[in-house]
Amino acid sequence: MYEQTRRFTRADRGAAIPVIPDLEYLPAGIDTNEALTALQHALIAWEEASSVRFTLQPPEVFGVDVAALETSEEIIRVQFHDTYSDIPNTSGTLGIGGARFFLTDGGGGTVKGLACFPSVDGRVKLNHDKTSLQDPLTLESVLTHEIGHVLG
Repeated sequence: MYEQTRRFTRADRGAAIPVIPDLEYLPAGIDTNEALTALQHALIAWEEASSVRFTLQPPEVFGVDVAALETSEEIIRVQFHDTYSDIPNTSGTLGIGGARFFLTDGGGGTVKGLACFPSVDGRVKLNHDKTSLQDPLTLESVLTHEIGHVLG
């Protein structure tokens, strides 16, 4: 049985992980500047706590659920909405985050003697209908938390 320890290896090569936001829909009362600021602060929090570096890319409209985008580009996509109804509105879930990875022992390097699988892409999706995400600090906190799931 495989343990699902995974990591992005761009940092090993001195490269930053590109992060692409989809701002097509935002939580009520949050504007584009507030959304991007919250994302930047979340990325900075992880940069300060690890060796990982990020480069924020220009926003794109993905046009599909972020979970449907499967690449091997070692990038992270952040969809500020759930217009594709992946997160049940009856749940208290504010967002979800995760990464796809290859089952290649050691392909993601070794950390403290543990072989890691290489992450190939990451995704975050927010439940934009939740009123708590209308607060910029809560939005930032949720983004930081979900990016943690992406990083493993």
